Amino acid sequence: MMKLLVDCMPLSTGGGVQVAIAFLDGLSRRRDIDWSAVLPAGMKSVMPANLVADGRRITFLAKSSLVDILRANRCLHAIVQADNPDVVFTVFGPAYFKANAPHLVGFALPNLIYDRDGVLHRDFRAIDRIADFARRAMVRWADYFVVETETVRHRLAKGLGIDDTRISVIGNSVNPLLERHPPEPVPASGRFGILVPSAYYRHKNLEILPEIAALLVRHAPGLDFEFRLTLDPTSAP
Repeated sequence: MMKLLVDCMPLSTGGGVQVAIAFLDGLSRRRDIDWSAVLPAGMKSVMPANLVADGRRITFLAKSSLVDILRANRCLHAIVQADNPDVVFTVFGPAYFKANAPHLVGFALPNLIYDRDGVLHRDFRAIDRIADFARRAMVRWADYFVVETETVRHRLAKGLGIDDTRISVIGNSVNPLLERHPPEPVPASGRFGILVPSAYYRHKNLEILPEIAALLVRHAPGLDFEFRLTLDPTSAP
């Protein structure tokens, strides 16, 4: 039976969290994989109750400071040493640690494979560029990668000099957990709704929406529309 450690510590919010929950929910139905997972404490409130109750398999760690991240690094190393998994899977990286086992890492960092000044048309702070430099180094800790599109596979191989035989493509899909929730009623406004499902990240470039709205007004003056965002009211402005 394969032993698998699932590392979710780099996650915080947004689509990556949904992918991780769906993956763990699928694992919980398998009997041919001996798995365990390490998750940031912030994910506990959005996890299915059956997974949270399985304390033997899932460990929640704090991730609110650099000290917490260093502790998580040590904890992950200790788990690998103690359990000796056949594979470590970091759902989306870069991982906080270099595993002493075959390490598969999901890649979804567009700012590392695109010229974001040119694509996003905005300046980034020096600290952002330093963080990108560190992420590029950390990405190289992985043995293998999984991405969601062929375009990202090509750009990751070319931009970071990674052999494309180490990169696999698994397309995204609708989270099966959404089937457990009834559909929300359609707003009664009658307007053409444009859904923008995203948490707030700088690379999502959500600040461009007013410009897009102005273009729509100019080119489709008869269209009554509205953007529907999924932002947490407490997220960054």
